Amino acid sequence: MSNATRKVRAKAAPVRRPGGRTAEVSTRIFDTVIAALVRGGLADCTFQTIAAEAGVDRSTLYRRWPDRSALVLDAIAARVDADIALSDTDSLAGDLSYALNQLARFLRSPVGRAALGAAMEAPPGGAAEKFQRSLWDRRWSAIEVIFQRAVARGEISSAADSEAILGAAAGAMYFRLLVTGRPADSDWIKRVVAVLVRP
Repeated sequence: MSNATRKVRAKAAPVRRPGGRTAEVSTRIFDTVIAALVRGGLADCTFQTIAAEAGVDRSTLYRRWPDRSALVLDAIAARVDADIALSDTDSLAGDLSYALNQLARFLRSPVGRAALGAAMEAPPGGAAEKFQRSLWDRRWSAIEVIFQRAVARGEISSAADSEAILGAAAGAMYFRLLVTGRPADSDWIKRVVAVLVRP
């Protein structure tokens, strides 16, 4: 075999992604869900539509998600994990400000607006609500590190209600964007953080 032939075959070899085929299929399904969500909201995210556009069998979806609301919530959670980064800035105020700026950017995007609408449309109770709780528990385990670092630095007490602090911070963002219709810019975020985190 010539060197030229070896090079052609090397170029043609498939590139394996980390996580294998399951991760690749999940990514394709989630990308399809997000595209459908932006295009037509929750109504466009039927199992039939997603399966056809993602190139998978509907049975694949039924095995992994109890209904379309759970599928959409999982896709949104994956996008949030990817798009809303956390950072260690050496202060609770800095960490919260960074996270809130990321959240504001996400909520201003077409994906963020569609995700918010879908979350509001999801029916209360049932399998989707349980699924949403499990997704939040997963996300909280990552966010809680911000407050654990703050306790270690002596910025807040170990008895502080960190979930309530985050809820107040995130709630202020939704109030600013959805109720007042004004931008949640860095100055606004600085004011919110100053109220919640006293020096």
